[in-house]
Amino acid sequence: MELRDYQERAGETDVLTGDADILPLLGLAGEVGQLIAEYKKRERDKTGYRAFADEVHEELGDILWYAAALARYNGFDLDEIAQSNLTKARGLFRPPDRLPTHDRFDRGAPSDQQLPVQLTVTFVETEEVTERGETLQRVRMFRGDQPVGDPLDDNS
Repeated sequence: MELRDYQERAGETDVLTGDADILPLLGLAGEVGQLIAEYKKRERDKTGYRAFADEVHEELGDILWYAAALARYNGFDLDEIAQSNLTKARGLFRPPDRLPTHDRFDRGAPSDQQLPVQLTVTFVETEEVTERGETLQRVRMFRGDQPVGDPLDDNS
């Protein structure tokens, strides 16, 4: 079934009266609350709660109904909303192997002055005694066996 068809058919069962702009939103909030309550029951009862899948299935259907009503009352088409959401999600969240390539910011520098494409740094905790006899805990960073940067001496 297409979302547009669902939205139209769900409208045939709509008996909401009153403030049509807010009622579907309140219905959505209530259904999401019920979905969260089902999750709580599953976490509390672990394997003893066997109805989770059925309840989630039902609540997601109710959420879809209220989303369709909210879209309809505001003149939106669920097909268009779904398509624009997928476009947004694909732009924001891509698998790491499909991230867009970009120019390196140091591409104009001589190769011996460019940052490496991959860098492995090891953090080593140390204790150092000062001239006054105080013991300081520090973290030193190494690339291979070469120290990198200044020691870290606090959590900031």
